[in-house]
Amino acid sequence: MICFIMVTRWPGVKYFKSDDRKTKMIGIIAWTLLILSTIFTVWIAYVWTEQTIQASINSVNTDFSY
Repeated sequence: MICFIMVTRWPGVKYFKSDDRKTKMIGIIAWTLLILSTIFTVWIAYVWTEQTIQASINSVNTDFSY
């Protein structure tokens, strides 16, 4: 996520805008990895948060069931 904020300083942009075919491919690969890793990180954070909230709800529900 931080890479998206500082995208102008990230070297992948320089490679992506290059005229050289191999260098441009490196830029495309770098962007792809950045986007996939960001999606994966957000997904893992969402799943972890959902599990933590559900565990908290379950512990509250079991404590008050007499």
